[in-house]
Amino acid sequence: PGARCDLAHLDLYRLPERASLVDLGLDDFLEYGVVAAEWGTRLAATYPEHVLVTLDDLPGRAESRHVRIEGHGARGVAVVAALVAAPEGA
Repeated sequence: PGARCDLAHLDLYRLPERASLVDLGLDDFLEYGVVAAEWGTRLAATYPEHVLVTLDDLPGRAESRHVRIEGHGARGVAVVAALVAAPEGA
């Protein structure tokens, strides 16, 4: 059920500041996959069309998180709109 795609996880905190994100080969991967990146704001300048998902701890609720989903650029906004419009459980 639902769409399937490849997922790559990146921890960009460990990537040196001067390292080129293009050298990671993300352009090719993004043709068919999704990237989940810790410290993903480091990708914003290179990939302005994106969806930013932020997880924040809730004070006093160790097992709970506040999730914020923001679309950036036309493609990111369209992806978030599709998520909002999707029927629950889809």
